[in-house]
Formats: sequence, structure tokens, C-alpha cells
Amino acid sequence: MTTQTDVINDALEHLGEPPSSGSDDDSTWVVRLTQAYDREVKKLFEVHTWNFSLVKFQLAAVSPTPDGWAYGFTKPAKCKRIVKVASVSTPTASQIPYLDFGGRILTDSETTWLDYVDGEKIDSPGMWPEVFAGALAAQLAWKVCPVIGSSDVKKDELRKTMRRNITEAKLWDAQQNGPFVIPPGEYEKARYGFSRRYNG
Repeated sequence: MTTQTDVINDALEHLGEPPSSGSDDDSTWVVRLTQAYDREVKKLFEVHTWNFSLVKFQLAAVSPTPDGWAYGFTKPAKCKRIVKVASVSTPTASQIPYLDFGGRILTDSETTWLDYVDGEKIDSPGMWPEVFAGALAAQLAWKVCPVIGSSDVKKDELRKTMRRNITEAKLWDAQQNGPFVIPPGEYEKARYGFSRRYNG
């Protein structure tokens, strides 16, 4: 199970430094990585629709009614990234028009479902995939690198490692989804009847 200490130690390894000696380690390297940790993990949560942190939630309309829209819904406090806004909860539901404005989500649909990346898991590294933790460690190492006066060659190496690890984490995340099956259209239903089954 991943911990913050694991991520910090992986970042130290990228930097060519020894692992942290523990929670009371106040060495320069550990302090800089620890100070950058919270902000960098929030950034990483925002740049991709991470499957491990996706939540589907039915919103409840609240007053006042927004100008130009039929309904206004309070945006969840820990919503780090909107993935989809729909009028039904089914996975294949189409996106409906909406506006993310002033902490509210505005739509013309009384029933509104929100798929979003939940920031609740930011504080639960034990629930992260290892590839995500590895991407964060590489990002942290790159973040503190300019501060520590590393050579240009080292900075470039860390940048490439960070990009590679983030790409690998996104690819792994995408591979966790099953194949998307397009539901049969009206023509197919009329032409083939029930010969083609669709579990939708």
C-alpha cells in the first residue's frame, strides 16, 4: 500500500539521493519534496480522468435559478475535474449542454448526473495505483530540480522521466476500461430484430 513516504523516497531516488530517515527527517531534500507534495498531487489529479478516482453523482437543484438556464446545481466541493454531465446515469449517456460557473453547474435538465474526478482520494495514497504514485514521484523530482542547481543534463533527464511516467500512468489507466460497444441503431433493430443482443 503506497504512502507519502514511499512517493518521497521514489522522488529522492530519481534525484540520486538516499531515502528519507523517517518522519522527523528535516534534510533539505526531504523538506523541499514534502513542501511541493500537496500541490503537485492536486495538479496530477486535475490533468486526467483517472478511473480510480471517478465518481458518479446525481445533483440536486438549488436556488436561485440561474439566468439563461433552467436549473443550478452546487458543484461538489472536491470535484477536481468534470468528466461528463448527463440527464441519465447510464455509462453510454450523451453529454448535455452545461456551464461550470461560480461553483455551480448550470443545465436545462431537472435530472442531472455528474461524472467527476473526486479529490477525496488525494489524501488516500493507499488507494492509488502504483503507476500513478510513480508518476507523482517523477513529477516531484522534476519540480524541485531547478531549485537544487542540478546540471542541465540532469534536468532534461528528469523531465523525460516525468513525461514517460505520466504517459505510462495514463495509458495503464485507459486500459482498465472495457471495450466500448456501440448500441444498435434503429436500422439494425428493424433489420436483424433480436439476433444481435446488446447489454445496455
